[in-house]
Amino acid sequence: MAEAMAVFGGVVISVMLLMNGKLSAAYGNYAATVFIHLSGLITICLWLLARRQSLRGTLGQPWYLYMGGVIGVFTVLSSNLAYAALGVSLTLVLSLLGQVVTSLLVDGMGILGAAKTPFNKKKLVGVALVALGAALMLVF
Repeated sequence: MAEAMAVFGGVVISVMLLMNGKLSAAYGNYAATVFIHLSGLITICLWLLARRQSLRGTLGQPWYLYMGGVIGVFTVLSSNLAYAALGVSLTLVLSLLGQVVTSLLVDGMGILGAAKTPFNKKKLVGVALVALGAALMLVF
């Protein structure tokens, strides 16, 4: 089930890149980023209301864990800028390369409290394949 959700997340990200890029072209990067995050805020608030779930009991975590929204702003801005110049496919494959390399560092070093997962040569093959795919897309 987790694997299917990860694939679904990839599908949604591809569609999101296209939609966010077009919104950014229409309104500019910064205004589009506000609209994008505002629509996300409204959506999750409605979800919480429908589930009758409150935010109580969610405080008390390290401050940096609450910064995901800030990272989301930079993600949307950088994706919108890249989309305008590269299109969906190349933006996505280069983002994937960045995610794979960063996730290996996070897992290997236990950054931000992540469980340490040792690096092995099999993972290097995966990174090499993603990098090769990105390189091929840049060339062709």
